[in-house]
Parts: sequence; structure tokens; C-alpha cells
Amino acid sequence: GTAFQPSPCVRGTTHQRVMMCDGTHGHREEGPRLPERRVLPRRGAAVLLPTLGFMAGATVRGAAAEDGAARQGLDKAGLKKDYDRYSASYEVLDGGVAAKALGVDQARDLMIEKAQGAVLEVGVGTGLNLQKYTFSKDGGRVETVVGIDLSLGMLSEARGKAEALGLSQVSLVEMDVERLSFPDASFDTVLDSYSLCVFSDPVKALSEMRRVCKPGGRILLLENSISDIGAIAWYQKATAPAVAAMGGKGCFYDQDVAALVQEAGLRIVSNTPVMQGGFLRFIEATP
Repeated sequence: GTAFQPSPCVRGTTHQRVMMCDGTHGHREEGPRLPERRVLPRRGAAVLLPTLGFMAGATVRGAAAEDGAARQGLDKAGLKKDYDRYSASYEVLDGGVAAKALGVDQARDLMIEKAQGAVLEVGVGTGLNLQKYTFSKDGGRVETVVGIDLSLGMLSEARGKAEALGLSQVSLVEMDVERLSFPDASFDTVLDSYSLCVFSDPVKALSEMRRVCKPGGRILLLENSISDIGAIAWYQKATAPAVAAMGGKGCFYDQDVAALVQEAGLRIVSNTPVMQGGFLRFIEATP
């Protein structure tokens, strides 16, 4: 298909009414290696998930068997409602002083530095990454950014950032990553930071990301992952469902990201642990 040409500050689905920056409504047709530092993730505040896991362990010895069923049974409407509710205070943890002290900004910076051309950011959330893009008009390699999220509340926060920063190159769209409305090969770069653990079908989401990425393009993932240390990995699997329910905002922190990427038909270019033990990983892949 033809490449998707984003329009600035758009909200809404690609097949319904959309809200422009001026408040009017219209219709749109479909048409460097990371250091091993502690990083506070976005979705589910997952740097705290191991702690929550140990807290939950006494009551979830049988939880591992329910992991797959729990993931597939995620209620997207409920998840959307939850994140609408979280949106106003989301950055108190994920974008605050603790996050900076733990190196989250550096991890994101190093990922965003690899983005170029037309960029799709899935799970854009409140727009924590938006200020990190350097656009071509300012000497950078990024032309446009389309940010999608299932939550209108999160998109509203991101829209406020884009407007405050004067980012006319940014479009914000309500969309399900597992059913992207963009044509094939629309983007040079597709990226996600800490959202994969929330998706009910991460392989389907990754497959869609692969579909809309141009041949030779890059898919950049900064994600929670299963530990390289066997005993800790076992514990992650045992506690993941309870952690997701207790304080993880739906984030299953026991996923094997590299395996999911390969299952989706992507070729891994690099796989770098961001945190000792592999709790967090930066993966660069190509369609």
C-alpha cells in the first residue's frame, strides 16, 4: 500500500470522527549499546514488579498455570478504562525524580536516537518520549511521528505535550496495536517502550508492527523480559498474574521478549540487557 501520511495532532480512530488541534471535527479515511543500568519502565511501573512479585509469592503458588489464560482473557474495554483513570497521575512514578535517578531517560534517549524517517510509536501513553525526538527541520533524522494508544485519557495527556512543544509533526490516534489500520510498509521505524507486557496478544501486536514497517526498516523495543537467572525467572512466572493484578496495571513481567519477536517473524539485529539479569531488554529487529 501507499505510505501513510500523518496529519498533525489527530485523535480518534482512523475510521471514525477525529479531533483536530483547533478543536474542530472532521473525518479521515483509512487509508550504541545500552548501559546495564536500572531503568524504571513505563507500562505498569515494572521496575517495581519484582518487589511486588516477592510480596505476592505467598498467595500465588498455583498462578503460573493460569498465566496464559489470564493474558488472553484481558478485557480491553476494562484496560482502556483503567488507563483513562491512571492518565492524570501516571507520570508521578514513570516520569518523576525516581525514574530519572534510575536511568529511564538515558535508556529512552538511546532508543529514540535510532529512530528515523516516518515513525510509529505504539503505546505512546502520556507522551513521555515525544520531547526526545529530533526532527529533520532541527537537523535530526525523524520526519514525522504517529503515536497510538488504546486510552483516550493517555492520548489527551500526550496531546497536551505535543501542543506545548509545538510538535506539528506529531499525530496522536486512538488505535488497537493488535489491529492497526495503516497500510503495509507505512513506516521507517516502529517502536515501543514498556507496553508489550500489557498487550493481550503480544505476538499479534508484533506481527502488526512488522506488517506496517517498511522492508529494511527497524522495530525498536525497550521492554520488560524474563530474567536470565533461572530461579528468578521461575519466580516471575509464578507471580506474574498476581503482580499484574495487584500493582502492575495489567503488565505481565515474565514474557520472553526475544522469543515473541522471533515468533512474530521478525529478525533480531541486537538484543541488549538494560538491567543485570535481563529484567529489561532493548531489542532492535527488522521485518
